[in-house]
Amino acid sequence: MSENNKPTITIHRIHGEPLKFEVELTAAKEMGLSGDIEQSLSREAMAIEANGTLYIVPYSNIKHIECTPTPEVLPIFIMRNARLLSD
Repeated sequence: MSENNKPTITIHRIHGEPLKFEVELTAAKEMGLSGDIEQSLSREAMAIEANGTLYIVPYSNIKHIECTPTPEVLPIFIMRNARLLSD
């Protein structure tokens, strides 16, 4: 992945402004991302460390999460190649 195309995660919260993070992905981490997505669905909060601060956002306060660009490896239950028609 090129330097200009670093992955970003945007957490759209029910209460509050969106939180947008840029992440560093190694090839090994990208390969394990599919399992991380599955495990995150069984947790009660998302935790991200950025700039020396730990952000813990309860899933009950998350409207939706955007990951751009889409990871190459995804769990089998995720529908691929869809097109968003409305927001």
